[in-house]
Amino acid sequence: SYNNIGVLLSKMGRLEEAMSHYQAALSLDKDYTDAKNNVEAARVQLQSLQKEASVNRLEDEESLIQLMLPAQASEEMVSIALRKLISDAEARRRRTLPGVLDEDLKRQLTNSLPSVIVTTDPHALFSFGLILLELGAYRPAIRAFTRVSALR
Repeated sequence: SYNNIGVLLSKMGRLEEAMSHYQAALSLDKDYTDAKNNVEAARVQLQSLQKEASVNRLEDEESLIQLMLPAQASEEMVSIALRKLISDAEARRRRTLPGVLDEDLKRQLTNSLPSVIVTTDPHALFSFGLILLELGAYRPAIRAFTRVSALR
């Protein structure tokens, strides 16, 4: 009965509730194959929905740094925008499944590099470089670190 309710909830798009019903079915019979399969299917669906939501959110933020800066931004504005960009990138990485945002985030941050590289804030630029390095964007990270070295 729990498994059947879970199936109905899943069809209604209420995946979290469906998962709890599948788990209830498994608590009564740990070998219940249908419930095991349904738990896995719901888990995959939830991950897919989370990934889709993350990608859509990034597509809505087409050029993160350009949205924050006017065409002729002052050094202080670039530094503030860079720190916000770093903070937002770190927050997104913590909220999502490992690997989900890596490629999209790497693309967004790499595209922001020409606007960011002009900053004279070595700490913010170093943090930016670390995020790029962690994402595997090695060439842009080298450019950021090279700029930090030139500032010191």
